[in-house]
Amino acid sequence: MKSILTTPKGDKIAYVENGSGDPVVLVHGFTGNTSAWADTLTNLGKKYHVYAYDMLGHGETVMADNDAVGETALADQLHDFLVGLDLDFDYFHLSYWLVYSTVTDLARFFGLSMSQPFSFAA
Repeated sequence: MKSILTTPKGDKIAYVENGSGDPVVLVHGFTGNTSAWADTLTNLGKKYHVYAYDMLGHGETVMADNDAVGETALADQLHDFLVGLDLDFDYFHLSYWLVYSTVTDLARFFGLSMSQPFSFAA
């Protein structure tokens, strides 16, 4: 069953979680949803506290009326998700479909410096 996190902007982010330990956040690709991560949630949940959420315009996430979907909005959503769940990371490794501009938006939000492509250190 999915949980819902309401952001300050009014978005309702649908997400699932499994396991315990250090947090891992999974981000699906365009046209996907959290179901893309079903096996991964189970397997990684044996060692980590794993979260997967539906991006804006996908799955069961409900966007606020004033939202536009684009790279910056998706970075904002990830930021709101991490802050809303009070998740603290010392290190990010981002991969899959994220394009460079989205990644640099995330770096800006968290005050991170790029150490190598799609990897950031605090």
